[in-house]
Amino acid sequence: MLLPSSVVSSALCVVAGVALGWQLASASQINWPRNGDGGKDKVIAELQREVEKQKKLRAQERSGRTNAEREAREAVQRQQEAEGYHFHSIGHVQSCFAERRGTPRQSALVPDARGRIKLRPHIPPASLECLEQFSHMWVVFVFHENTNVVKQTGKSKFAAKIAPPRLGGQKVGLFSTRTPHRPNSIGLTVVKIEAVYGKYIEISGHDLVNGTPVLDVKPYVPMDMVPAHVCPHWVTDPSDALPRPVEFQESAQLALRDMVERGQLRFYTALADITAAIKQMLVLDIRSVHQGRGRADEEQIFMCRFDNVEIEFQTLEDKILVVSCRRAPSTSSE
Repeated sequence: MLLPSSVVSSALCVVAGVALGWQLASASQINWPRNGDGGKDKVIAELQREVEKQKKLRAQERSGRTNAEREAREAVQRQQEAEGYHFHSIGHVQSCFAERRGTPRQSALVPDARGRIKLRPHIPPASLECLEQFSHMWVVFVFHENTNVVKQTGKSKFAAKIAPPRLGGQKVGLFSTRTPHRPNSIGLTVVKIEAVYGKYIEISGHDLVNGTPVLDVKPYVPMDMVPAHVCPHWVTDPSDALPRPVEFQESAQLALRDMVERGQLRFYTALADITAAIKQMLVLDIRSVHQGRGRADEEQIFMCRFDNVEIEFQTLEDKILVVSCRRAPSTSSE
């Protein structure tokens, strides 16, 4: 039978008091009187004074330790404010998006995109326990392929205002956008959890380029959703999807099928799955503004890489045509 905590606490206090009494009696050579209450009262009073003294000493010690810890935290905070906060990645992303070209700006745009997060050796697999019970999670990551990082100083050069792709050259403050070029090149995205095992998290519906360092992952919970949210029109306007279907030339489809059947892809084992993912990516018109984004080009052939596939395509008036698929050469990051 478990005793109430108050009873246990009282018993411990009695035991401690008796032990302290015997210690004082031994140290002070106090003789407990056999008869008469006066002697007992004197000893009890002395013990009570000693108990109060010890309480004050412990309170002073606790207060001193608390003050010292607070001062240490404040010193570290001042140093970090001056020198910057330093974080270590917990892992990195192995992604179907082999390069920045083709990587969507938002995770939901290519729902069939696949990848995995591999934890670093010092992160124990036990830290992932129960994560598989969630359907989605947040990923906090680093825009490691930013081109505006000054390596000599470790700081970034950034513009206070930028022109989002949907505003036709009009500029807004960078903090009202999801641009990777920020004072701190940190990104945040929501991905679907497909599986969790060992040191790996299989994900889909993501917007992470291969090799992305991961700072943290957090489960997506209902409280994260804001039903009454408001966004400007240039965010909600579905202008990313071109009114052009994506089609494959027969030779390109056959080459892609051959790679699937040979097991040459990293993330796909079915032709229908990788075909769907490629179409979801290309329909966004992954070309840059300088390459004629949004406009048809009957002559120019563009290239991108998805998984282990090098893709050549054309943006025509009535469709986006995949003209060839071939196995891409392996890289050191794979």
